[in-house]
Amino acid sequence: AHRRFLFTPPGPRLPKAGLCTFLVLLGQACMPPKSPRRTRQRTKSAEEDAAQDAPQEEQLVLSSLAAEETEALVHRDEPETDLLAETREGQLAKTISPSTSCFSELLREALADGSDQLLRLQRGPTPFADAKKVSVASSLCLEAEPGSLLPPVLCLPGLVVTGEGTHLILKHLYLEAKADSGTDALLEVRGGASVELVDCRLEGGGIRLCPGASAKLVRSRVAGAHGPGITGTEFSELVLVDSKVTGCSGCGVHSTSGRRLCLSDCTVTDNELNGLLVDGRPCEEASCSGCTISRNGQFGVWADSNVRIAWNRNSLAGNLLGERGGRGLLEGWQSGVTFSVGDSCLAWMEKKTAWVPGVVKSVAPAALVVTAQVPIKAEVGMPCLPAQSTKSPLRRARRKTQETPIESVCQVQLVLSPGEVCLPRSGECRAPSSSKKVRAFQRKSAALELFLREGGNRKEDWEALEARDRSRFQAKARKEQKGKQEAGSAGRQRLERAMAKSGLIRVGAAGRKRGRKQADLLPPLDGGHARRKT
Repeated sequence: AHRRFLFTPPGPRLPKAGLCTFLVLLGQACMPPKSPRRTRQRTKSAEEDAAQDAPQEEQLVLSSLAAEETEALVHRDEPETDLLAETREGQLAKTISPSTSCFSELLREALADGSDQLLRLQRGPTPFADAKKVSVASSLCLEAEPGSLLPPVLCLPGLVVTGEGTHLILKHLYLEAKADSGTDALLEVRGGASVELVDCRLEGGGIRLCPGASAKLVRSRVAGAHGPGITGTEFSELVLVDSKVTGCSGCGVHSTSGRRLCLSDCTVTDNELNGLLVDGRPCEEASCSGCTISRNGQFGVWADSNVRIAWNRNSLAGNLLGERGGRGLLEGWQSGVTFSVGDSCLAWMEKKTAWVPGVVKSVAPAALVVTAQVPIKAEVGMPCLPAQSTKSPLRRARRKTQETPIESVCQVQLVLSPGEVCLPRSGECRAPSSSKKVRAFQRKSAALELFLREGGNRKEDWEALEARDRSRFQAKARKEQKGKQEAGSAGRQRLERAMAKSGLIRVGAAGRKRGRKQADLLPPLDGGHARRKT
């Protein structure tokens, strides 16, 4: 309105009264809008003035109407609060926090109305616990609260998924088996049911698939099971993607007469028996791609005579009895060959004490030539003047200007042994045995590895942790390293005492070795008495 009045095309002059009307309209247009509170107050005062002249009954009616109007205004201004929140999939999510109640009771209360299919668990100082196995008979999704860097902990004797068509989804959870549970399966999937684990950790127990069951693991970890890590008999489907099975008392993955078995970018290591065992009737589809199967107590892979597995670029190293056993067919397997020319890999760089990405350029039986991409910091700043130049304050200031580091990548050609090259998406974060900086790398990465083992997802989450939580992980990692060193020294001492008792070495009165010469390895002379050196 202001612009319309000011920029009107020229015409006949307005009279004096018209000019006054124009100024009044312009002032009203430029004034701020009136407050609704003042409007309500004026309306209320006008009603009160009218009510004074009206009878008493009319005053009561007006006061009740004013109260109803005020109440409606209050309810209109307040936002609606509800425990249920809609997710992007149209499901209803309810948040559960740890309490003294059993986890099965909390689950039953949350699902009492039957409409909730998504439950979010909060991480608290105490875990969700239960004394009995928890059974799930309807489709459900359990996940950590969004934004949580560490997962909530569930301490259970077991979790059983049962019922035809039941589908359980677990996202970013830490499941720990109770010490007195007496079972080797922390998660059991019975016939007709299926389970999907994403960014989960299972500690102290494994996964068992009954006939007709299915399971899928994505970026998950199974460790410390008192039997096989993952076992299944006549199951429908078992898919592992970027997952890890380690430290189990039996085989890492044991498949018996399964219909479909697929492992991709997985790590199966440090198990007491075979890393991967496939027996029984042959699978309709079985494949293993980009996996690292190492340091197991028996064979890396055992396949029965009627089993056929599609084998593509896997690493089998350090298994006690060899790379493979059985008469099954591994299509594409070559003894001792993991990489071919053009494959992407991770190369160990001793100078940087780190694994760097690279590409294999040539392959030989004892060495690989890798072109590695090494991140460097190029110092780029204002040009420095020579020392014999004019000593003016301006030029000295230019010489001392802080240079800005800019990260860049340079390509370096390295000749490495097979143990210093690993697959890019599987394997463990540890320095090769040939390196001289094994302990330095362990000290550098121990806290981060512990964080990932306890449920952390990425390195960015580790950097986003609070300083107090990060220092707690660092102290715990130092304590674990100290315990391993003490256990190693105690084991060496026990071995030396056993060898001394059998007469292989001589130990003095102070408990230290007196010598390792060939004469000391002979049986003791002089009637069986040990000859003491001076």
